[in-house]
Amino acid sequence: MKVYIATKLSDSDTKEQVMIGPSQAIFIITAVQNWYSFLTLRHCESNVCLNGGTCKVNDQDRTFQCLCPVGFEGLLCESEKVCSLKCHNNEVCIFTDVGKPKCNCSEEFSGELCEVGSIDCQVQGCSTGERCMLVEGGRWRCMHDACIPNPCQHNASCTLVKDTFKCACTSGFEGTLCENDIDECMTTPCKNDAVCVNSLGSFICLCKDGFRGTVCEESTLCDPNPCFNNGICSIVDGLYHCNCQPGFTSDRCQEQIEEECNCKSDKQICINGICKCPDGFMGKDCDQPLSWSCIRNESCENGGTCLEATGGCLCPPAFTGIRCEHTLECIVDSNPCIHGNCIWSANGATCNCENGFEGKYCERNSPEFDPCLRRDCNSGVSLFDLKFISSLVFFLSGGFLRP
Repeated sequence: MKVYIATKLSDSDTKEQVMIGPSQAIFIITAVQNWYSFLTLRHCESNVCLNGGTCKVNDQDRTFQCLCPVGFEGLLCESEKVCSLKCHNNEVCIFTDVGKPKCNCSEEFSGELCEVGSIDCQVQGCSTGERCMLVEGGRWRCMHDACIPNPCQHNASCTLVKDTFKCACTSGFEGTLCENDIDECMTTPCKNDAVCVNSLGSFICLCKDGFRGTVCEESTLCDPNPCFNNGICSIVDGLYHCNCQPGFTSDRCQEQIEEECNCKSDKQICINGICKCPDGFMGKDCDQPLSWSCIRNESCENGGTCLEATGGCLCPPAFTGIRCEHTLECIVDSNPCIHGNCIWSANGATCNCENGFEGKYCERNSPEFDPCLRRDCNSGVSLFDLKFISSLVFFLSGGFLRP
């Protein structure tokens, strides 16, 4: 750019100018047209350049130029340059001889921004906003941590990726910094005609009557159960339906069905379509009186079940009796009979003894028993039963043998 020195023509002169005296100014001229009264250049005798700038004159076209020192700029070197580098560890930014910014690192640090410490950071630690990282050569150095402070928004996590970072967004957010809220209602998540309302990082479903749940997926028509008499509630086409138990009908199973029983005995009574004997009677024709009834008196014993229709007890295996009070020993004690088989009836368990034995458990020999009914006597051998129980003497020709 060429600079011309001219006389200030008037106070109303609007040309871009820099005052250098009471009646002189430096005008920036890109094209000189109809311009008058140029002063003779004085070869920078007065040195109008500031901050140590050097004035250089071009005699041929009557112009001059300020050569600014390092750290200054402008037409007259009037402006100080701003060092754009952000040096770490409180180091100072300076300009090189060619005017390029540079961090002036001390001996303790290195790197373009003085970010690498010369002392192992695992020992000395790092400054705020830095992280101790493994660099080339197997050394640990303090490096600027792009995740301190966390640039990610809405509780997103920050991860270092080389010289930059990456945000892992939480549910409901997106964007480089997770700054954008996702409108979940765009995907119509709510069911059963519910209204979707977007919220920060989430959404809310406004359910219609009869529905509930996060997305209104659950029907409340059967909760609480509208069916009476243990009817089972189900939902069909958005409406509840009652499946009634036997003997009940209507939309909510509130009406009892009067069914005919066709009872075979005049003494039987019809209850919900079932023929039952009145209290105190039992049997096919209800003509057998009950001396004891589990309905009127105490309950069945040993886990027996009271039959409402008859008033009697249904006994579990191994028990018998009106109240299931008797034990079937054949089952409980396996086979208690020593020399016989266990059988049971309504009167209890009994032993059916083998020939030659008697007693409750067939535990002793019968005195009137003929041993030859139980053993074969051949070859002229006679078998006699002596007083010793189970001791027999065999009389043979020429002697005897006691087994």
